[in-house]
Amino acid sequence: MKSFIILNVIRPIVKLIFKLMYGLEAKGLENIPATGAVVFTPNHISYIDPVLVGALITRRVYFMTWDEMLKIPILGSIGRWFGAYPVKLEGHDRFAVKLTQDHLKAGRAVGIFPEGGRTVSGKLDPFKQGAFRLSLRGGVPIIPVTINGAYDIWPPEQKFPKLTGKVTIYFHSPIYLPNASGAELKEHIPEIIERVRESIISTLEEKLIPDDAKIKSSS
Repeated sequence: MKSFIILNVIRPIVKLIFKLMYGLEAKGLENIPATGAVVFTPNHISYIDPVLVGALITRRVYFMTWDEMLKIPILGSIGRWFGAYPVKLEGHDRFAVKLTQDHLKAGRAVGIFPEGGRTVSGKLDPFKQGAFRLSLRGGVPIIPVTINGAYDIWPPEQKFPKLTGKVTIYFHSPIYLPNASGAELKEHIPEIIERVRESIISTLEEKLIPDDAKIKSSS
């Protein structure tokens, strides 16, 4: 009942608000499977990223989210309604990892920011391995996600988000993974990270592309 209300009542209302305020637009929604375990890996440029992505998807997405963000009044409550659950950025959060594994085993959709935390500069930060380890261990497909516009709406130095702007979110084609562990898992991770990174960068606005990617593309 709770999921029904969130998906069919709260989500459309939040989506409409974001469309009116930020012209929220989605590209590639056809790439999202209707059922089955899947991991979304968006770039992380603002506190409202989990809600922006969740508002566009007609199935519930459980987002691994910085625990401090979920303490922000109103925003934290909305995030939890959309399925956000806390993760501590310092050290290894075993509870968050176990909860993620349980969601995937149950065939649910999970969102993990591969950069770990929100970028300070706006540019795409290096990826951590967590999302890719979890996906490979379960043979779960990854959908890279590019978020454009949210950094301008709520940059790190700003206490509150702007009330206008333009946000476009791209859902890229799924990357299907083998079920791997041990040495095989370690062997696959660098390749998967590079594929996801390239997908996100392919539609990322110019000012958010990291310098190393620009050098690589021009060489």
